[in-house]
Amino acid sequence: MMSAIGTLMVDCVASSYFTRLHLNKAQPEESGDEEKAAGEAHVHTHATHGHSHGIVDSSAGSAPSQLIRHRVITQVLELGIVVHSVIIGVSLGASSSPKTIKPLVAALSFHQFFEGIGLGGCITQAKFKTKTIVTMGLFFSLTTPVGIAVGLRHIKCV
Repeated sequence: MMSAIGTLMVDCVASSYFTRLHLNKAQPEESGDEEKAAGEAHVHTHATHGHSHGIVDSSAGSAPSQLIRHRVITQVLELGIVVHSVIIGVSLGASSSPKTIKPLVAALSFHQFFEGIGLGGCITQAKFKTKTIVTMGLFFSLTTPVGIAVGLRHIKCV
């Protein structure tokens, strides 16, 4: 339960941060004509008495925010999978009984397969650059073997 709450907190903080960062970059520069600065939003502002009215095209602003949301979701999922994979790898590497190892390998294979499909779909939606995609793929691919190596090393030390 604490892991779920922690994941939710990371997701909330990251979403808030990246949304705020994106909105600060998207703010139009100060110019004398607020209606022109609003672009296609068709917003008419009254600076003297502090309100505005008009029709805002929600589809124009929602695409970047959806992309940000997809990227945050993908990064939080990647973080969770990486931590989870290391722990699974350590438990598999530390297992000494073949009766324990065989079912763990079978479960791990299916589990990693479906996690990979889910993460791949999220990465595709997030439209990351090639370097980021390769980095995320490497982390996904290498964390379980690293965990297994750590588990095996633990057995040798004990």
